[in-house]
Amino acid sequence: MKLLTPFYGKHLEYGAKLVDVRGWQLASVYTSVEEEYR
Repeated sequence: MKLLTPFYGKHLEYGAKLVDVRGWQLASVYTSVEEEYR
């Protein structure tokens, strides 16, 4: 069973890549790692 945070829909709207952390679907990155570093 996937657990979703209240922000799950917003993360999807902004194009986040999601990862599973102990059943929770959490945002990992929104763009490439290089772009987020800048």
